[in-house]
Amino acid sequence: QAEASDKEQLPDRAPVKELQAEEADGKEVLADEAGDHGEESVESEEEAAEELPDFVSMNTEDLVGLAIRSLKERPVSDLRSLMEGIQAVVQERFETVYEENKQLFLEQGGNEIDFRFHNPLRDSFLKTFREYKSKRRSYYQLLEKELQVNLQRKKTLIEELKQLLQKEESLSESFRELKGIRERWNETGPVPKSESDNIWKTWHFHLDNFYDYVRINDDLRDLDFKKNRAAKEQLCQEAEGLSDMEHIGQA
Repeated sequence: QAEASDKEQLPDRAPVKELQAEEADGKEVLADEAGDHGEESVESEEEAAEELPDFVSMNTEDLVGLAIRSLKERPVSDLRSLMEGIQAVVQERFETVYEENKQLFLEQGGNEIDFRFHNPLRDSFLKTFREYKSKRRSYYQLLEKELQVNLQRKKTLIEELKQLLQKEESLSESFRELKGIRERWNETGPVPKSESDNIWKTWHFHLDNFYDYVRINDDLRDLDFKKNRAAKEQLCQEAEGLSDMEHIGQA
């Protein structure tokens, strides 16, 4: 019914180049979606799987209404599949309606250069879709800034971890500091996807170095204990031998 309503609209007159430019603009609304700044560098931007409606079975007016409501009521980060699905269906329908009206205009004796067709439903959808794209781009730009802040925080924590090996303090104090560093690390959010693997490997490399340092110190301590015990056992034997000496003064 919506499509029939579209077809019944009387065509206005305007230069065909203007209309073609508008049509090209509508077709390109989605063209730069993949290039929006920040989306590729997000570490974990996985939209939750959702059961989408059968867009083809819905009339155009309902599809446009669904797009408008969804943009108002749902987070923009969850709308990509829905908005792209609606866009693919309605854009094809808008083009069909446009061609049918142009053909009717020509059959009635009109000149193609004078043809103009205004579709309010199409204008409403394009306005909504542009708003969606703008909000989505802003969302990812803000998220990218947060990821960069998290990256700098984690780099700072790695430097603190490296400094633990150079401090002259007890192992218990070093472990206390390590606990604080690890807590702050775990509280820090994700970093850009392009940096995620490298920052994770760097963190664990220096964490392993710290534990190796602790193990080495434990081994050295155990070795010292063994040497001390051997030395003290030798002293005990010598002390026991004093009782066998004939001169107590010498003993």
